[in-house]
Amino acid sequence: MQVDDEIIFGRVLDETRQCGERIESSLAPADVAMSLAEFELHGATLRSLARWYPEEPRVRLSVLEWDLMALRLAAPSHGI
Repeated sequence: MQVDDEIIFGRVLDETRQCGERIESSLAPADVAMSLAEFELHGATLRSLARWYPEEPRVRLSVLEWDLMALRLAAPSHGI
């Protein structure tokens, strides 16, 4: 993976986790909406990286983790 993409990948992983935590802990609809939008943007970035680097297992794994987190956040208990 190119250096610039490594930086993007690392940052997206960190921010994805933070967005997920904010969504899970937030009670204000506006905060949830903003965090959810960021979370979706990070998922799109991870999918793009997966298309650019299909042989990179870290990227494929992070997309799977994002998908699992998205499913968990979409569960009825979160009300999203």
